[in-house]
Amino acid sequence: MDLTEVVMNSARQRILQFLLAQGDATPGQMAEKMKDIPRPSLYRHLRILLDANVIEVSQEKRIRGAVEKTYRVKKNLTGNGKESEDTPKLINSALLSLTASFTHYFADPQADPVKDLLSVSFSTLMLSDEEMIGLLKQVGELLNAHMTNEPLENRKTRRLAFISYPDTKPKKGEESQ
Repeated sequence: MDLTEVVMNSARQRILQFLLAQGDATPGQMAEKMKDIPRPSLYRHLRILLDANVIEVSQEKRIRGAVEKTYRVKKNLTGNGKESEDTPKLINSALLSLTASFTHYFADPQADPVKDLLSVSFSTLMLSDEEMIGLLKQVGELLNAHMTNEPLENRKTRRLAFISYPDTKPKKGEESQ
């Protein structure tokens, strides 16, 4: 399976987010927090992530004759040294996924963007690399505080897409002649 297909699945995204927030976890710990994902599906998604070299087994422990595995996100996510080759494909897939999600959302006659708190926002900031790293860290901390929320009657799954990219417009005096 292509890495893009692997990481664009919403259940696998939640598993990755959980592992990123927790550092490492057993399937039992994940199932406890993601009760809406049936255990067989959770194990299938873990196998897919493992086969794609996105996660790895960080620990194995024998418990009553069975082996309990603890998983973590690999530091080198693609595991193949082709991060720069995979990045444009991942971004394009993410954008196509967003487009498909909005198309599906607005095709529903019951869609109510105001009630559903749908929002779109753009900001152009002047930041050094260090300031950008600090901003991304702050955003990450805010998101991490909610990533392991358990499903409750009043909670809905909400997807936030955060994209940052450098301005590619030529600076004054750099325009091609």
